[in-house]
Amino acid sequence: MLERPCGEGQRVFAVAIWRWWPSLFPEYLASVAAPAAFAAIEQGMRVAGARFAARAAAIARDGSLSYRARGVRLGGGTHDGGSCS
Repeated sequence: MLERPCGEGQRVFAVAIWRWWPSLFPEYLASVAAPAAFAAIEQGMRVAGARFAARAAAIARDGSLSYRARGVRLGGGTHDGGSCS
């Protein structure tokens, strides 16, 4: 697993991403430093090149938080300050 340094205000999460469900094993696994669990999932999806995940999970390395999501979609990646599409 890829290990990233933890900055101030961030925690290290173990992130797993499944692009298809049902599937026995995730397609992507990494250790990600992020301020929140969902931010860790977003970062993991960007690194994996996934714009959609059927299932995703982020677990804090210290065991204090476990987060699961399904049907996660990333936006276009740019924001001009206007309305979101």
